[in-house]
Parts: sequence; structure tokens; C-alpha cells
Amino acid sequence: MDVDARKPLGQLQGEWSTCQRCPLGERRLHVGAHFVPGVGYPRSVMLIGDGPNEESEQIGAPFVGRSGGILRAILARLGLKEYYLPTLVACRSCVPQTNASGEQMQRRIGGVMTPVYKDETPIPAHIAACRPRINEEIYLVDPTVIVGLGPKVCEALTGRAANLARDNGEARPISIPGASRVAELTDKGAWLRKVKGQWIQPVARSEVRYHFVPTYHPLDVERVMDDMSSNSVFNKFIAALRTAVQTHDEYLEGDYGMTPAKRGKA
Repeated sequence: MDVDARKPLGQLQGEWSTCQRCPLGERRLHVGAHFVPGVGYPRSVMLIGDGPNEESEQIGAPFVGRSGGILRAILARLGLKEYYLPTLVACRSCVPQTNASGEQMQRRIGGVMTPVYKDETPIPAHIAACRPRINEEIYLVDPTVIVGLGPKVCEALTGRAANLARDNGEARPISIPGASRVAELTDKGAWLRKVKGQWIQPVARSEVRYHFVPTYHPLDVERVMDDMSSNSVFNKFIAALRTAVQTHDEYLEGDYGMTPAKRGKA
């Protein structure tokens, strides 16, 4: 799928709001749940989660609930007011919740018995189906730095296994497909070449590089909030977000001559 650099972000979200490329979209339409678009400010820090939870799909907004509140509270304490929050997949990843007899559990909502589902991490097929959308969303939002929240996001965007105990907060470059085409040159620098008797000038999609900071998912942080030791997941999470904010400030100052806002220490 080609990227259209002129496309408004709202148009991209509209194009994907009825997506049924994988079973997640099929289930969402079947139960009348919401597609969950990214929200926030362009050209700022982008923090990508793996997917919406039950609360998110009910209201159509990402990062709701306690773990989302933890993320927003830390960003506020760091002094970051403008950021963008999307998810790797835009539909809730879940499976039917069953009882001891293997029957799907149900609950009464508004007088109607409704099947109960439990959240699950998106599988590779779901991520692959939604990957063109998140790639284009990144390109259109044009963030100064991207934060990967959780191993699934980090693996998907870096193309390598995630080891957050080792890599947390370590900034590195990643590439996302761009809107233009570039010449595919041979090892000798030639563009025009003869293939099966035909002269060709092959081209490939351009790539746009972004700063990427891997860290834990807010849900993982929420689970260990009682541990406030210096090497806790909570403090590692704060350190990674602080790195992202500092990278954002350095970008604004170096490229635009803007004086960074006074930041908190969290």
C-alpha cells in the first residue's frame, strides 16, 4: 500500500474504521464495538501500545483505564503536554472467556446477555494485517521520537526480539516506508540495467528514519507498582520516558531553535 503524503490523518482513520482484514475487525463489527484511532498532537512524542482493551473499544479511545492513567500522569510530571497515542492494532485483541465446563461466559448488559471476552496480546497475523495503517499513521503524524510500549510493539517496529531488561530506554533508529520512490542501484551504482533482454530502471519505496525508544507497557508497570526500588520496572519506565522527552527537546532545539519547556523530574 502506497503512502499519500497529502492525506489528512482523519482520512486514514476513516479508511480503516471498517477494516475486516483480520478476525479482530470482523468481531468488532459483529459486536458493534469501536475502531480505536490514535489521538494527540503531530510532530511530538508518539507512544505506541499493542492494542485497545475492553474500555477502549467501548468508547473508541486508546489508553483508557488505570494503566493509561499511569502513563498520562508520568508524562505530565515530566512536563510533556503534547504527545500522540496510537496502538499497533486498532481493534481489541481478545478471546471468549470460558467457565470450568468450557462454555463461553456471559453477563447481562442493559437487560441483554452478552458474551464475555478476555484481552490477549495481538498475534503476528493481527499485527501484519494492521501494519500498513500504523506505518502510514507514523508517517502522517511525523513524530520527533517514537516510544514502543511493550515487547510486541518493540519487536514489530525494530524487526528483532525484544529484551527490555537489556534494551529499556536505549534509543535507536528505525525506518518506516515513505511516500516517494528512489532508484534501486546496483553494487556499481548503475540504475539502468538489462534484465531478460529488457532495459529497466527499478525503483523502491523510500524509507523515513525515526528515533525509537523501547520500554515496558503501562500495564506491566501497573502490576508491579508496589516495587519502588531504584531498579524497579516503574523507575525503568520513567527513565525511558525521560529519555524520549529529552530526545524530543534536543530535536526541537537543534532543528528549529526552539527553547524546550521546563521539564519535571517525575
